[in-house]
Amino acid sequence: MNFVSPWLIPAQLLVITTAQDVGRFVHRGGVYNITFDVNEEGETTIGSSAWAPAEPGSGSPHLLPPRWLWASSGPYSLERIGDNIYHVDFGRSARTCYGNIAWQLKEAGVAKADEPLAGIQDGDLATLHYTTGDSFTTNFRNEEIEFVRVAHSLTPGVFEYAEPEAPHLKLRYQVRSDGVVGISAECDGVTTPRLLFKLAPRDQGMQYTYYAVEPLGLGTLSHIRSKMKSACPNKNWKDSDLSQVVFATDKTMYVAVGRSSLALIKTN
Repeated sequence: MNFVSPWLIPAQLLVITTAQDVGRFVHRGGVYNITFDVNEEGETTIGSSAWAPAEPGSGSPHLLPPRWLWASSGPYSLERIGDNIYHVDFGRSARTCYGNIAWQLKEAGVAKADEPLAGIQDGDLATLHYTTGDSFTTNFRNEEIEFVRVAHSLTPGVFEYAEPEAPHLKLRYQVRSDGVVGISAECDGVTTPRLLFKLAPRDQGMQYTYYAVEPLGLGTLSHIRSKMKSACPNKNWKDSDLSQVVFATDKTMYVAVGRSSLALIKTN
């Protein structure tokens, strides 16, 4: 089945049902990477890494492997300051974060040794503008750079979504380590039986691996969708709904319904 993933819909058209998308988002700058790890508590840890030449004086540089440099700082609180815009509260630790990255950029030869903070400016990496459900942009060294989601691996467990407002849509995905998943749904008192499917890894049309929900011959997603369309018509159900799973962390997975990306939380 070919369709446009809801995670690629522009952020202003996509309803995000959690206060903040969780997971890992990475900017790849050639010899260096910067990573935002956003957790379920509304915090982010910022990591940075770079490849740098061998230490001077340690032998012939071209014969020695490059050094792998890594550092992290945080966690820092995230505050929503507008539609699809979040602020990173560095407190008094911004210089620590900037200093880690600046040292790596200089060691990797990306910045000049005498360049203050490797060109990093006050306010860099502090304002995140979400452009899709999977990416955001921020300022860094007088440029706008993009961070893109890196999905978590398949995680066994029971993941559930429960809507507090009527008609109280509920979803339950019971994921096994072999990729078999039992899916059931409930809305406005209407329930579906738990049907078994297979989670198959895919990356076509995406910048990371997601999982397609494929039948095991014991029922179809259309059966679940048809019952939910009648019970929850306000969700604007589509033929592709429930058919893609993205593991964001070891505690959260995302499933698309209508124009929304629903966060299912691990309960067991």
